[in-house]
Amino acid sequence: MQQVYVFPGQGSQFKGMGADLFPKYPEYVKQADELLGYSIVDLCLNDPEELLNLTQYTQPALYVVNALSLLEQLKNGVVPDVYAGHSLGEFNALLAAGAYDFATGLKIVIERGRIMSRATGGSMAAVIGLNYEKVEQIILDNDLSEIDIANINSSEQIIISGAIDQIDHAADTFSSEGARFIKLKVSAAFHSRFMKDSQAEFRKYLDGCDFLPLTAKVISNWSADFYPNEHYLDLMENQLSNPVKWYLSISKLIACDDVEFTEIGPSMVLTRLCQGIQKNPAEIDISSLSDTWRSIGKEQSSYKNIFMFSGQGSQYYQMGRELYDNDSVFRTAMDECDQIVKDLTDRSLIDELYVNHSKADEFSNILFTHPAIFSFGYSLFKTLSNQNIQADAVLGYSLGEYVAAVVANSISLKDALRAIVYQAQALSSKAVDGGMLTILTNVEHFREHSTLYEKVDLAGVNYENNFVISGSREDLLEVKNELDNRSIISMMLPVNHGFHSNQMLLVEQDYRDSLRNLDLKDPSIPIYSSSSASNWVQCGSEHFWNITRGEVRFHDLIESIKSQEQWRFIDLSPTGTLSTFLKYGFEDLEFYSAVNQFGRDLESVEKLVKAVSA
Repeated sequence: MQQVYVFPGQGSQFKGMGADLFPKYPEYVKQADELLGYSIVDLCLNDPEELLNLTQYTQPALYVVNALSLLEQLKNGVVPDVYAGHSLGEFNALLAAGAYDFATGLKIVIERGRIMSRATGGSMAAVIGLNYEKVEQIILDNDLSEIDIANINSSEQIIISGAIDQIDHAADTFSSEGARFIKLKVSAAFHSRFMKDSQAEFRKYLDGCDFLPLTAKVISNWSADFYPNEHYLDLMENQLSNPVKWYLSISKLIACDDVEFTEIGPSMVLTRLCQGIQKNPAEIDISSLSDTWRSIGKEQSSYKNIFMFSGQGSQYYQMGRELYDNDSVFRTAMDECDQIVKDLTDRSLIDELYVNHSKADEFSNILFTHPAIFSFGYSLFKTLSNQNIQADAVLGYSLGEYVAAVVANSISLKDALRAIVYQAQALSSKAVDGGMLTILTNVEHFREHSTLYEKVDLAGVNYENNFVISGSREDLLEVKNELDNRSIISMMLPVNHGFHSNQMLLVEQDYRDSLRNLDLKDPSIPIYSSSSASNWVQCGSEHFWNITRGEVRFHDLIESIKSQEQWRFIDLSPTGTLSTFLKYGFEDLEFYSAVNQFGRDLESVEKLVKAVSA
């Protein structure tokens, strides 16, 4: 069964909408207030000046409430197969698919509402009880030449739009044919030829906006087909002067597979509409649909890919060398990262990683390991994407959360590398002589032997019988010696800093300074955080600090998400570390390692691509 999230448009607003959402997302409310110049909460909950039903206020209000509703819905971890929005709601669907962040989308909707509110001289009406063909024939037979069909909502719910006098005249005509005729309270002929001037103005505005490639399927109102991943402004523009083909869009989905519709917004308008269409869908010849449509269904409801990115301890010299020498996509991405690091430090990451050292040398200098681990994960992501292995979600482990955030379009590549380079410099100068020790026994051992572990911190739990402690190297070696005496296996990790321990407090201010200017955006795909053991919905610099200081809760995270979707876990770490955790802690899951420390990277990647493409 395919999951489809649908977003309502104008007509679904009401005073009081969003009351339960606004307190949960104060940062988004603040952004909205700053962009709108008035209180979105006051408008939606109190509407003291009775503005909520005016187009220029309705559209941004619905966009904000729809967006917050999406954030709340995403907490359940379900990734839908398709997004669709009715008229204005399509801009929330595009937000959900990663076209832009919350603020950019709100700016677009504010402008759309402003442009549409200035259009006058038209009217709209709902015709209930007649199908599209009958409505179209009545328009032709009665010389209603200044009326267009604006919305095809269902088999017997059609919205017409056009000149005021002809809409008024049409009331008796349609009523005599047995239809219910309901004139709508609007000031213009939306979704008709009379919006052409408004459409041209809107296009000029869109041309000045930055758009990202879509990371999910979105259905266009105008074409009743899927948006392309890029270069989709025509679809956004043409929506203003063309009919909303909702009935056809939903019928296509129903023809391809069983569908579960979830309305994301303040009303149940689309829920009832979709239920009606399910009872009486349009006849669709599936063979005439594109491969994208026909791929929906069983294939789409099977495994989804969650890319995993590791942190410190997984690095080694020469990691990815075979890919760098033979895969142009990997090499280009690594060179891009190298240039950013050079600009910041005057040192070459590529020379350090591939020229100056052999694989047998210990790789623990954080000035290089920090950007190297990041760059490797990012470049391997690019390689898999080039071979059509796409991420439906990402999972970050410690430093890997920065890679996950870049892949999910929450932070730019340059900003992420800048932050981790500055953090590495702070750690190198202020937090030395630390380390981390991984221990192969149940974490209860840490809790039951407080005296043994009193000088160190619990850094993370990877699976039931593996946890990591962190602190000063001297204290860790004392613990390791005692564990050896008790025949408990433990290993020092190749790091010189006590990540996820109180040692990080020595560089807290430097860390926070490095995060201050991050340009954070809402993720375009779900980000699962090992720091919070949850879906990271709301971006903020505080989270990045917690990534370094807080405990890594990988075990808790996997426990919480393993039953939410049929996930296929793909490990993009240099050593296959995270897939090893899954092997020993969650053997019932489907997981793959892209590469490992034993070499033959090209062969490993080829095997992975074949396995997940089958």
